[in-house]
Amino acid sequence: MDALSGDDVRSHVTRGARLERRAPMCPKPRYGLLSVVRHRVVVGVCCLLCVLAGLLHLALRSTTYTASTQLLVYNRQIATGPDAVVLPGGVEIPLVQNQIEILRWRAVLSTAIDALVLSRETEFYSGRDGVLQWAKRLMNLRPAITVDDATLAFGTTIETLRRKLSIRRVGTSHIVRMKVAVSRPDKAARIVNEIASTYLQER
Repeated sequence: MDALSGDDVRSHVTRGARLERRAPMCPKPRYGLLSVVRHRVVVGVCCLLCVLAGLLHLALRSTTYTASTQLLVYNRQIATGPDAVVLPGGVEIPLVQNQIEILRWRAVLSTAIDALVLSRETEFYSGRDGVLQWAKRLMNLRPAITVDDATLAFGTTIETLRRKLSIRRVGTSHIVRMKVAVSRPDKAARIVNEIASTYLQER
């Protein structure tokens, strides 16, 4: 074994003392703040763009009004006896779902559109292709089928009305709630009432 000289021993002792005196490494609390300060231009630009995007959304967002109505679904039963009495009978879940589908039925919506002349409303048909229609036409590889303006306006109006229309069953009850959200409150009320009236006539 090689013996250590006096200089080597003193060097090892000094190095060990330095390691003992060295403070433990810990993250500096100001490191994150200093990083933000160094990149203040990028952070400021991002914050400004977010604020501008929010203001633009508020400026372009249109105000909508919602009108709703509730319909009770039941089977009418005639009680036998000296006086004929109509009583509400039992209702099954499939029957409630069937009535919801009837409310969404094309014939019911078409009658309401004709009665209220919704095809002339720019909210339902603007005469220009939207982004969704343009994308569908771009992705369609088959040759386009030409249709007249009236048919195109009517089909677009039905699609728009279905998007604005919400029909849901209320909990586990036999009540169906129908809501529509449009730009004017009087228009929303007229659409809901017309669809409900047409549904009752169809039923």
